[in-house]
Amino acid sequence: MARISIIGLGRVGLATGVAFATFGHDVVCYEIDPAKVKAISGGRQPFREKCLGEELRKAIKKGNFSVTGNAGDALVGSAFYFICVGTPPLNDGSMDTSFITDASKVVGRAIKGRKDFPVVAVKSTVVPGTTEKLLTPILMKESGLSAGAFGLCMNPEFLREGTALEDTLKPDRIVIGSNEKKPGDMFEKLYSDFDCVTWRCDIKTAEMVKYASNSFLATKVTFANEIANICDSFGLDSDKVLEGMALDSRINPKFLVPGAGFGGPCLPKDMKAVVSASKSLGYEPTLLKAVLEFNERQAVRVVNLLEQELGSLGGKHVALLGLAFKADTDDVRDSRALPIIHELLRRGAIVVAHDPAASVAEVGANLAVRQVSSARDALRGADGCIIQTSWREYGELGREDFAVMKKPVIVDGRRTLNRDKLPKGVIYRRIG
Repeated sequence: MARISIIGLGRVGLATGVAFATFGHDVVCYEIDPAKVKAISGGRQPFREKCLGEELRKAIKKGNFSVTGNAGDALVGSAFYFICVGTPPLNDGSMDTSFITDASKVVGRAIKGRKDFPVVAVKSTVVPGTTEKLLTPILMKESGLSAGAFGLCMNPEFLREGTALEDTLKPDRIVIGSNEKKPGDMFEKLYSDFDCVTWRCDIKTAEMVKYASNSFLATKVTFANEIANICDSFGLDSDKVLEGMALDSRINPKFLVPGAGFGGPCLPKDMKAVVSASKSLGYEPTLLKAVLEFNERQAVRVVNLLEQELGSLGGKHVALLGLAFKADTDDVRDSRALPIIHELLRRGAIVVAHDPAASVAEVGANLAVRQVSSARDALRGADGCIIQTSWREYGELGREDFAVMKKPVIVDGRRTLNRDKLPKGVIYRRIG
């Protein structure tokens, strides 16, 4: 079994570390946030994720998983180093490299003077060329090693938030990018316990595979929304249209679901980064730019559907159900709740929000929105309702819940409700 160091304990880093510990490897993790170090050391996951806390506690109890906020000697001697820090967007959409630069310095110091060929793997999402042009020189400078004295791989992650550990333990593929055979072979052996396809390529290709994957998924969501909007104009049921389309063996129904648009920490960020990087190279990515622009308009369309039923929204009480970008997470990054709230407030609506896990304060600072503790409290006296996140409890709302509304008008932005089971008198609208 190998000794593995994880740098950065967001969802990717923590899920990766716990997964390798589950397979018996000795895992030590480094995190700069003292609150995270304290929580994780005590067996508490710092964010909402299915099963992760339970498996974390098992690994700590077993004794092969530890966390430190002091790089020092803790990271020295590992065979593999995973860089799992974030690469958030800058104001122009380009990638912020500050965290990954700092992480590379930490790893470089940890492997200083090593003679046993440690392997450094980048799991952070970075634009093609970053690992070789930015990170390799830092690793060489800090370690005092030549490029051939340590291994370098790009190992993109394809996790779904909310099921990060499950997706790590049971991935549909593992992509290993390496420019030399030896580190790639070592990395492939490390993953030998994982039951899935392993695909090898060079580092830059592996970097781009991540962006290509997320850009396609975002485009697929947007295509479904475009078709649904067209179907709505024709008076057609877009579910039936998309269902018939997805029967084609070249198309599957995943992500082919209309709604309020895509959000979260990955799809919007990654698309903006690859658009920015492409433009810097002189290529204008017309399709991807159009996808991003359409996604912003889709949030406005949700509000338009409500206004079609209620008339002017000035002074109207609107219940917004769902602040997180998706169900089973407390993450509000790039949630469609924010543009929906801005549009409602711009039109003069009074917004009362609910979410089982996320806070309106995290969605946006100084928003004139009141958050309540239950969906029914949000619905009480409401002129209309927008469902923005597909929490299970929203799908279970019934006659008594909608009866507290002033006017039972519902715009379902996530196809959460079964409209055939809604009580009589409820006006139900959705995309498509």
